[in-house]
Amino acid sequence: MRSTPFGLWSARVCALVRDTTRSRKDALDTFRLMVGQGLRLSSRYDKSLTILKIAFAKADQVRKQHGERVLAQARTHALEIVRGELRDTDLVLDTEDNILVYMPETDTGQTETPHRRLIDRIRSTLRVDLGAEASLVAAEELSRLLPMHP
Repeated sequence: MRSTPFGLWSARVCALVRDTTRSRKDALDTFRLMVGQGLRLSSRYDKSLTILKIAFAKADQVRKQHGERVLAQARTHALEIVRGELRDTDLVLDTEDNILVYMPETDTGQTETPHRRLIDRIRSTLRVDLGAEASLVAAEELSRLLPMHP
């Protein structure tokens, strides 16, 4: 898969939002719209949802030691792993600093094992250690994680 930074994909390969020609603004807007709708539905109908952040603690170290190209390839591979492990209803947003995963109708208690398996797979598959770490994101924290666009 050829992707651009800040891409937005559904975990399903042929899903509508997988268009890699989308601009950064479109990807962010779509992700915000989908998560916003999910939060409203969650609140109104008492449905659960989970937002997962995958951070790369050693990204700067990899950039300095191996260069931007190796870092970009490793992040693209990590993104492919994430997409391969998720359901077709989950959305993935690749930002400059993190990968955000929106999982509708998923209780946070159900995500411990899958997100640990996901991180283990990223760590064991990539040629370089990006220091991948996963954490749950509270709805209040989401606006801080989503880059603002002009």
